[in-house]
Amino acid sequence: MYGPKKVSSNYLAVAEIRFSSGVDISNFIMTAQEYFSQANYAQVAVLKNQSMKTEQFGEQNMLVPTVQKIYAFTNRDATRQFILNEHCLVFKVTDFQDFDSFMALFQEGVYLVNKLIHIVSSQRMGLRLLKRIMPRSGLGLKDYLQPSEASLLGRFGGLSGFSQTEFTHQFNAIHLLHRVKTSPHSGLELPKDIHSQDMAFNAEVLTYHGPSIFLDSDGFVEKHQDLSLPTVKDNLKNIHAILGLAFQSSVSDLALSEIGFR
Repeated sequence: MYGPKKVSSNYLAVAEIRFSSGVDISNFIMTAQEYFSQANYAQVAVLKNQSMKTEQFGEQNMLVPTVQKIYAFTNRDATRQFILNEHCLVFKVTDFQDFDSFMALFQEGVYLVNKLIHIVSSQRMGLRLLKRIMPRSGLGLKDYLQPSEASLLGRFGGLSGFSQTEFTHQFNAIHLLHRVKTSPHSGLELPKDIHSQDMAFNAEVLTYHGPSIFLDSDGFVEKHQDLSLPTVKDNLKNIHAILGLAFQSSVSDLALSEIGFR
């Protein structure tokens, strides 16, 4: 009845640090391209992000549009990508294997950027994991959900479009936003605030249409910290543990035994 043998995939993982560099990245782009190319991120693209900023005109503050350049460095298979501007470094992966491997790759990018512009401190560090559960043959969506999540399905009879839950929580310095969306029939979905930027997704996850559970777990620490590779690792390791708790709160024992949390 329900197709794929592989019931879950971390179809996108995102890590981020935010900082104040005080430099114009465009002045360093040739060197940045060299660094990332040597690290196997040879494809370079310049993206433009339009936003608003406040400027003072006489005695009034007014919002004026501004266009910011963002630089994307992508590997040959388009499964891993660093995005850099003067305030932020983001790492996105569609071939996520496990957290330790992902963390090592992100730390490499942090090292390269710090070598380029010497980031002294960070204001925010974050980790976001997007999972998709596709029930294996003979099982349904409810088999993979905690009763609190599963109770929304079919509550009113007839054909449900989808159900969605969301909660936020704070664990000491870690802020968590956790969303679960359940759909009787769906293709691959991305949250509205995430852009794929032509990244390549796992073929099974990309082509499958059917019963799906999407879990979007987003955690971050927002405080001033001296930047170092151990600090990045410690923060993201702690966030990863909290994302694991959120995952366990949403899925059934069957899902935990078949999928686990990587």
